[in-house]
Formats: sequence, structure tokens, C-alpha cells
Amino acid sequence: MTLVISVRAPDGIVIGADSLSTTHSSLSFKGNIETACPKCGNKIKLSDFPGPKIRVPVSIFPTAQKLFSIREDFGIGFFGMSIINGISIYNHIRSNDENWKKCTEVSKLAEVLGKYFHKELRKQFRDITKAPDNFRPLGFQLVGFDKESKPWGRTVSVSIGKIIQTKIEDKIGCTFSGEGHVVKKLWELREQMGLGALYESFSLQDAVEYVSFLIGTTAKFQKFANMIPTVGEPVDIAVVTRHGGFKWVKCKDYIKILESKEEKGGYNEEKNS
Repeated sequence: MTLVISVRAPDGIVIGADSLSTTHSSLSFKGNIETACPKCGNKIKLSDFPGPKIRVPVSIFPTAQKLFSIREDFGIGFFGMSIINGISIYNHIRSNDENWKKCTEVSKLAEVLGKYFHKELRKQFRDITKAPDNFRPLGFQLVGFDKESKPWGRTVSVSIGKIIQTKIEDKIGCTFSGEGHVVKKLWELREQMGLGALYESFSLQDAVEYVSFLIGTTAKFQKFANMIPTVGEPVDIAVVTRHGGFKWVKCKDYIKILESKEEKGGYNEEKNS
């Protein structure tokens, strides 16, 4: 499922995402059942009657990439599906870089991205109009600055399924998307004890540590819980500021290579260390 966290602090925005990808499969079963005719009452035995398919997790991959930069100005973290129509989210994003460059406003870019991925979902789920209203297999958080943004920027949360749902947050604070049960409980406990987080006083380093704490705690909780984990380390984290744009704080080594613009040969460790 994934957990994406963004913190809007006085000096900018920190956004982070975990790296665990969980694949699922559908299991089917058959059984023998006995019922009765509703009209005559005679008993009826049905052999090898097919039951409903059950979707279960079957394997996990610990190096999925869910956090990206766009236009070197915005940060975006995805939750839910990692592959759509046989193409990874990474390739969807990078293959359309020229289209994203046309958008300079956070809200407009979120709208364009939402429509793009909604179209892709309709290709994969041809009967998506028949899905429940709460069917939202994909979503993202887009963070950044535009002319209308306050000094600490804004987060646009988008959930995509049968319909597209969008929420804009431009106050100092924290936003989570995806597998947020542990985060909710931590916040409930915090409020019960009267120990609210002082986001107004966070430095960017504080925000980095807070994002790492929330995602890391969720990952560790799931690791020891009776479940197949859907959130796992390592945690990728980036900072976005009005004057500096998108900068990686920490990310997986292969992303340094893929995203490096220092030289065509790969990531320049000396220059970026």
C-alpha cells in the first residue's frame, strides 16, 4: 500500500515514502455445500461449488521507488499500485516529463497528473465505472511552490479510482497518505496526552527526522505484527524549498544513478557526497 508523508515547515516542505512493494494474487477454492430448494424444500447437494476469489499478498520487494522529482521544482510520492498497464510509475513519470514541464502551478500540475493516471487506470480496469465509490487503487501527494503558495508551500493529495478526489493543504502541518493506521494511533495518543507536534518551530532537519520517524515506526510495527508488511524501509526523503527546488536528502543508490544529471556515465559520488 505504501506510506507517504509530507511536512510543511516554515522553511519548506519535506516529503518521504517507504520502499516496500507487495504483490498480490487471487486464490480460488471449491467446496461441497448442502442447501434446500426455496420452493419445495428438497435438499440439494452441490459438489465442487466455486467460492469467491480471495486476493492475498504473495511476495514483497524492498526497493520500489515511490518518490520522484518533477521539473526539479516539485516532489511527488505515490501510494497504491506501482505498475499500471505493464509500465512502472517511474516510467510513466519520466516518459512524460515534457508534458509536466508545461505546468508551473502545484494545483494545475496535480490536476494534469490526476487526469493522466485516471485515464491509464481506465485502460487497465475497463469496467472501472462499475467499481465502488471507495475504489481508489492509486494516489499521490504533490508538494511544491507557486505564485499563490504561502512561504511554506502546499501539499495536494490526489486519490484516483472510479473518480478523482483532490485535497489541497497549505497550512503548516503534516499530511499522510496510504497505510496510515499507525500514524493515526500515534497522533491520537499525542492529542490525549496534550503533546501536539510543534510544526511551527520545525527546522527542515526536524521535518526530515519526523518523516523518517513516522514511516520507520510504521515499518517496524508491521515487521513484528501478524501480517504481510505493506510498508518497509529504506525510507526515501527529499526537501522542496521555494528558492532551491527539489533536493534529495536520502535515497537508494540506484536512484542516485538514474536521477543524476552530473554526467552521463552515472552518479558523481565525490561531487554529491
